[in-house]
Amino acid sequence: MKDKASSQRISPRCRRLLSALLHGPLTREAADRVAGASNSPQCISVLRQKFHLNITTRRTKVIDRDGLTSYPGIYQLEPESTLNAQRILALK
Repeated sequence: MKDKASSQRISPRCRRLLSALLHGPLTREAADRVAGASNSPQCISVLRQKFHLNITTRRTKVIDRDGLTSYPGIYQLEPESTLNAQRILALK
C-alpha cells in the first residue's frame, strides 16, 4: 500500500528546497534562493503538513551590520525523514 505522501504531487519550488535540505541545513535566505521564491516558509509548511516531513527550525543569534540583534531561522531535515524525502523526490 502506498503511503499518503507518495500519492501527492510536490511543486517545483518545494522539490528544489527538499533536494537542498537533503544536503544539509539552510538559512531562510538560502532557502528562498534555492526555492526560487521569497516565501520558503510556505514550502517548509507544505513539506511538514502535506508530506509529513520532520523539518526543524533553529534560531541563531546574529548581529547585523547596524549592530542590531536578529534571530534568523535555519531549516534542517531531521534524519528520520531522510528516506521519506528521497522517496518523494523519486516520484515524477
